[in-house]
Amino acid sequence: MKEIPAELTAKMNNIPTPALGHSKAHRHDLKQLVMSLTVTGAAAMPLWFEGLSGNSSDKTNFHDSIAKFESFRSNIALADEFLWVADSALYSKGKLQDSHIKWLTRIPQTKK
Repeated sequence: MKEIPAELTAKMNNIPTPALGHSKAHRHDLKQLVMSLTVTGAAAMPLWFEGLSGNSSDKTNFHDSIAKFESFRSNIALADEFLWVADSALYSKGKLQDSHIKWLTRIPQTKK
């Protein structure tokens, strides 16, 4: 029987948990999970999916998921560069400048 590599075991133990977080439905009494999903353009074919803790922040999640997907993409030699379309939580000046990705989002209303 093969032994599971330590790196994979660590990832398996990093399971997202339901947690209290920001509820757009104003149900702050309910725990929730976050789903990060990356799809192709018009076909909306899923390319990447990961579950995240319910109290995690999109401002961090988007950039973490993009980094993971870009690493995945480079490992499978997918040559085409990806255009990342996301809501305003993607707009994080320092992270976007350092990311070297193509992106499309709206600027948050909190920015002037």
